[in-house]
Amino acid sequence: MNSRNIGSRLPALGAAARASLCVLLLAGTLQALTVHVDPAAPAGGTGAESDPFNSLEAARDALRGNGGGEVLLHPGVYSRTEPLVLGPADSGTADRPVVWKSVKPHSAELEGSIRVPKELWEKPGAEDEKRLDPGAKSSIWCLDLAKLGVRHANAYPAKFAGRGGLLDFHANGVRQPLARWPDGFPEKSALMGEVLERGKIEGKVQTPGRFVSEENRCARWQVDRGVWLEGYWRAPWEPFVIRVAGIGPASRVITFAEALPNGIGSKYAKPPALGNRDEPWWALNLPEEITVPGEWAVDFNSRRLFWFPPNPQAMDSARIADMDGPVLRLNGARHLRLEGLRVVRGLSHGVELKECHAVEVRGLEVADCGGSGVVVQGGTEDMVRACDIHDTGESGILLMGGNRAKLEPARHRAENNHIWRVGVYRKTYAPGILIGAEWGGGGGDGSSVGCVVRHNLIHDTPHAGILYGGNDHLIELNEVARTVLTSSDMGAIYTQADWASQGNVVRHNFIHDNPRAIGVYLDDGDSGDRVEGNLFVRNINGPSVCGGHHNIVTGNLVYDCNRFGLYIDARGVARGYDKNSRHAQKLQALPFAEQPWSNRYPLLGKLQDSDPRLPRGNQITENVVARCPKPEYRNAKPDELKNTVMEKNLDLANTDPGFVDAARHDYRLRPESPVFKALPGFKPLPFPEMGLMRDEFRPKAVDADGRPR
Repeated sequence: MNSRNIGSRLPALGAAARASLCVLLLAGTLQALTVHVDPAAPAGGTGAESDPFNSLEAARDALRGNGGGEVLLHPGVYSRTEPLVLGPADSGTADRPVVWKSVKPHSAELEGSIRVPKELWEKPGAEDEKRLDPGAKSSIWCLDLAKLGVRHANAYPAKFAGRGGLLDFHANGVRQPLARWPDGFPEKSALMGEVLERGKIEGKVQTPGRFVSEENRCARWQVDRGVWLEGYWRAPWEPFVIRVAGIGPASRVITFAEALPNGIGSKYAKPPALGNRDEPWWALNLPEEITVPGEWAVDFNSRRLFWFPPNPQAMDSARIADMDGPVLRLNGARHLRLEGLRVVRGLSHGVELKECHAVEVRGLEVADCGGSGVVVQGGTEDMVRACDIHDTGESGILLMGGNRAKLEPARHRAENNHIWRVGVYRKTYAPGILIGAEWGGGGGDGSSVGCVVRHNLIHDTPHAGILYGGNDHLIELNEVARTVLTSSDMGAIYTQADWASQGNVVRHNFIHDNPRAIGVYLDDGDSGDRVEGNLFVRNINGPSVCGGHHNIVTGNLVYDCNRFGLYIDARGVARGYDKNSRHAQKLQALPFAEQPWSNRYPLLGKLQDSDPRLPRGNQITENVVARCPKPEYRNAKPDELKNTVMEKNLDLANTDPGFVDAARHDYRLRPESPVFKALPGFKPLPFPEMGLMRDEFRPKAVDADGRPR
């Protein structure tokens, strides 16, 4: 019904009755409003199915203030040069949400990049050809970025972690690989030779690091045109990119332009050596290292992009991501849903929610974004559900919210999402899912409370699968595999360094095939968590409690791990977890002696009445270990663990735990399993429920190896 004609169609009622009925009908019409948008439609549409709008802003404005309604996005590419912003005026209600959805799942593609006209590509000049690889130069094309007005093509900072402010480049619908040497990361990297100078920073005076390259390739790099190297120079969780000041062509001595805070050379090197000769590094963004199809690099001096197209058709589809801000930004929205969209090729985040309430991101594909896939900051009761998120520069999903001082939960949820190949640029502390943590540039400060992460599949990540901080989070029924691919000293599920990070539950997760990762890593004094009923298969360790207090580890099954089944240490003694430590300072910053803290976590108030360097209150009981070199490992003196209980754990040695069919990845325990006989209180693990589940937005579910579930 056209609202302009409502009055003429009413029966002969009194003026007041007719006016009231007109208002009711008008309200009903508005609340049921559906508008259509098609990027191929001509301008000036009305939003009807037969006459759709051609812009997302027009559709947004048609629903603005309506209090409910639906935007149907027809198939096509919706190119963005600015974020699509939805705010309070674009909200719905609990009964009538505003829904933005694709007519057909993933057929409406919102992208944050600009097209490169094919006619702008040129062949490199004679001087450029001298610089390029002899075997590839005939296939390389170049592009003057100034002609497109590209902003993110300035020189890298002297040292940084992550993307360094550079544009992103795509063709054939996918991100093209930034040129690097050696090719084949993470399987291949160069290794540092002798470290000649660690480097140091004293006030404003820097002494840059120097080392000897093991290979001669560096001799052909043109330092005057800019050379940057990325590497794990000191620790396997601290990758940095640093500009090179000089390269000795004969000596292969590489001198950096700036020093790192802790210098270069492995922190584990034994004096007098300054390094271990096994610190991995590689060169980035060098036109002379464009050697395989797809690789590209930007010459910062000329602001030109050089590219080796993977095929002739790729030049028709080349796009540059140069937009500041996310593709979709929701700020203060309420009762709004995003369904079935495809969000791709942005330079920043894919979808960003700030201070929203009851916003649902459902069934989206978010891919090839330079930031994180979906970021939830502040607000309450937002949900990310049944999304496919992959090939992001940073994390897959960030959840941050709640009031930690008052222990008020955010109730954000991440459920049934498939997340893989994240951390393309930020290789550490950019996990599949990051919950309220303070590391890695996620924007959080560890203050999040009460988030739920359930039924997600996370695999093929350079660092952690799930990283969390804060209080009262529930992490359950997830499958986490092939994490920590390029770093080390990390967990598939990880947290650290907070006595007050209490009330978190990690249960019924399937954590497998992480040969470089600890299964669940409660690192550096983390305290007050419960790790229960998880299945660990082929990791470094199972659950590991490292110096913290009042952690409960029970009912887990650890199978075929590299080193230890169950692990605990007392590192607080060596690291000085005393009453003046950073742990104590973080605790003192919270009202732990007041309600609701004193009711929820009464043991915190007693912690500093004793020696907080010694772990106390940990209980590691009724777990099952099989086929691990050391079923239990206490890395401490006996007196240092006198306040810890580690008992009633079952070591099956090399005995088969009684899986239904481990060869086919069916890790259910048979009823006649020796586990139930030797440990009668052990609860069967809900293996069929671990990982992705089919639902209305995910009609097909798979495991980490692509097998149907």
